[in-house]
Amino acid sequence: MYKTRINIFLLIIILIFGIIIGSINTVGQRSYFEAAKNDFEESINDPNHTNLPTVVENDKSTKVAQKIENSIYGVFKKILNKIASS
Repeated sequence: MYKTRINIFLLIIILIFGIIIGSINTVGQRSYFEAAKNDFEESINDPNHTNLPTVVENDKSTKVAQKIENSIYGVFKKILNKIASS
């Protein structure tokens, strides 16, 4: 009985510390996110804004990545076909 009271008391203390730590105002991360978001929104509203290309130009690293992706997709496709045929 005495041990369970100590455990409950320790749990309450830990929860209180968690609430205190969670409520501390983390100015750094929020302000950096807000600044980046505002910069992004302002750049979109700029009439001279150009989007990045959606299709990456084919260079050596892109071709290698596409080959790896195709081989992984092929392996998954074979596994799914074997599962479906069972």
